[in-house]
Amino acid sequence: MWHQFFRYSSALAAFAAFGAAGCLLPDYVEAEGVCEPGAQWVRSFGGVLTDTVKAASSDVCGGVTVGGSFQTFLRFGDEAPLEAKDEADGYVARFDAAGNTVWVTQISGDGAQYVSSLTTDIFGGAIAAGELLGSMSVAGADPVTLPDGQQAAFVTRFDLRGAHHWTRILRETTGMRSTAVCGVAADSSGNVTVAGDFRGSVDFGGQTRTGDFDDNIFVAHYDSDGNLVWVNSYQTPRGIYCNDIAVDNEGNILVTGSYGSAINFGGGEHEGPGEMEAGQLRFFVLKLNSVGDRVWSQGTNDVNQQEGFAIAADEGGNVIVAGVFRDKVPLGGTLVSSNGGGDIFIKKLDPLGTSLWGVTFGGASEDTVGGLAIGPSGQVVIHGETPGTIAFDQDLSAQVTDPPTVDPFLATLDGFDGKPLSSRMFHGPGDEYVTAVALDPEGFPLVAGTFGMFIDLGIPSGQLSESDMNMTDDFFVAKLKP
Repeated sequence: MWHQFFRYSSALAAFAAFGAAGCLLPDYVEAEGVCEPGAQWVRSFGGVLTDTVKAASSDVCGGVTVGGSFQTFLRFGDEAPLEAKDEADGYVARFDAAGNTVWVTQISGDGAQYVSSLTTDIFGGAIAAGELLGSMSVAGADPVTLPDGQQAAFVTRFDLRGAHHWTRILRETTGMRSTAVCGVAADSSGNVTVAGDFRGSVDFGGQTRTGDFDDNIFVAHYDSDGNLVWVNSYQTPRGIYCNDIAVDNEGNILVTGSYGSAINFGGGEHEGPGEMEAGQLRFFVLKLNSVGDRVWSQGTNDVNQQEGFAIAADEGGNVIVAGVFRDKVPLGGTLVSSNGGGDIFIKKLDPLGTSLWGVTFGGASEDTVGGLAIGPSGQVVIHGETPGTIAFDQDLSAQVTDPPTVDPFLATLDGFDGKPLSSRMFHGPGDEYVTAVALDPEGFPLVAGTFGMFIDLGIPSGQLSESDMNMTDDFFVAKLKP
């Protein structure tokens, strides 16, 4: 899942930092189309087997960095093709504001390596996180090898030019249990926070945390050189699950997800589903300060299913969280009913956690939200999928197929009250997904996603066909008009 926090008020300072570091690459900031109002571009990528894009993050130059995985060969622009060593390799790729490839790096090894989360820092660097099975090497560094069958998590940092700085492996120390990440974020000092799910005892780089149950979560904070500063863990008997993480202007850390029984983040217990509601989930929002202390947390105390999937902070430190609910969801002291199946909710909270507004969207089908981004005017852009019809400023309907498939949508909401401002849907004959969205400094959406046979992005050159027509997924990266 993607998360983004972009400091628009710091854009000029960050741009100066780019120059001071000698990182203003001519083809990066002077490429044709960079300063062209309304310039749009689309790039598609794919090999013989399944290729994915899972995360995207924008930068102050209007470029975008993406990460994912591939199984055979993958070519970016005029770069030499990447070749997967074994089952799957990860990649991180940067594009300038005109869609030209700036650099690409490969995360390789025996077994499989997946980039599932990514962010960019204020200095133009990129931090990627994901999972590995087998062994892993980044940029030719000595490989790290796991016991057969163990899944570990990793976080790795690159500078503006794609040079590797450091990698940390988060792994279970006493058995074969799994560790996974739900998101990664960087603050204005270059510190990196990664959150995820774990089982057993995990070494985070000098400190170990043990989960007593099957599904526990962690939040680990590293300095700019990759040294562990602190790590927190949270657990409850019927499980807690992390789905996204963000940071605000003050370096506070925001986490959202869901939990299956009563949970205490340090400020008192949040009620969870009872014994008769086993299997149901409640969503949570957790705010920590930069040293890992709880600032506030929220859970839900009603008997309905809710999950938080995406979180971000705006320039004023307000928190926007999006998720999915069934039956009812509490918004501003009122229980709002769904239209059937799973519906989407978006809530805005002030820096103290007080509700400012809440809205819901959904039709009779199972609707999902995958991520969100905050624009330069405070606008909220969400992405998700539906197999049916969903209404924002207009009705959006998925293409009718047999069997039914899902189509992805983008929707922009007013940051002041949550009112829908615009929306669009991308169609194709199979299951198509927008997996990440970021916004450039002008508010242009930078969108990444996957498609199986064909997808229509609704712009010139936006009709994409799968590269070798063998029914495996390809992916796209595109800059669209707001």
